[in-house]
Parts: sequence; structure tokens; C-alpha cells
Amino acid sequence: MPDSMAAKTAGAVQVLKDDTVKRTPIARPSIGHEGKPIRLLSNHFAVKLRGVDAVFYQYISITSEDDKVVDGKGIGRKVIDKLLQTYSSELDGKDFAYDEEKCLFTVGLLPQNNFEFTVILEETSS
Repeated sequence: MPDSMAAKTAGAVQVLKDDTVKRTPIARPSIGHEGKPIRLLSNHFAVKLRGVDAVFYQYISITSEDDKVVDGKGIGRKVIDKLLQTYSSELDGKDFAYDEEKCLFTVGLLPQNNFEFTVILEETSS
């Protein structure tokens, strides 16, 4: 047997020794010396969940009766709220977070991969 291999005693499984070459990362030049520092705000925050298997991302598309994509955050929120109210049982009663555009996040899998729902909103005066 070659010197770079060791045989396990229980069966024909062989384990390779750690013969990897030690590598060092390429040094980066100094960072951020031109321009001026700025304060930066971002629109994300940390979320900690206990006892959760996984959080799933769902891509959604909201269209009108004439198959035009519905844009506008206000109407999207109304549609999603009505969808949850009307079709909660088809979604296994799962709650979700919605970004008011095309992203929906659920804790755990939904019962199927693709859904198509009809949601009717009552007209409201502005």
C-alpha cells in the first residue's frame, strides 16, 4: 500500500492521509483610502427562530383578470391578506411574510409547489 494511504481495519475502505498543500490567501491591497466614508442603511435585519426546520422562499406573481401583472405595493398586500383569509386551509394554515412585491416566506414547506388562486377584492372608495 502506498505511504499516502492508510487502510481501515473493518473492510476494504481506505482513508487518504491529509496531503493537501497549505495555501495562504492572496493579500489584498489596503482598502478604502479614496473618497470619503459614508453611513449606509440597509433594509434587512436578523431574525432568530427556534424549533424551525427551515424557512422557504416562494416566488409569487399577482395578475389581474386580463392577465396583466399587478404592480403596486398597496394592492399586493390587500390581495395577499385576502388570499390568506380565503384559502388558509389550502395553505395548511401556514402564516407567511410578504415583501409586497414578489417574495413570500413560509416556515416549513407548503403542501404543493404551485398554486393558482382567484381572489376577489371589494371595491373601496379612496
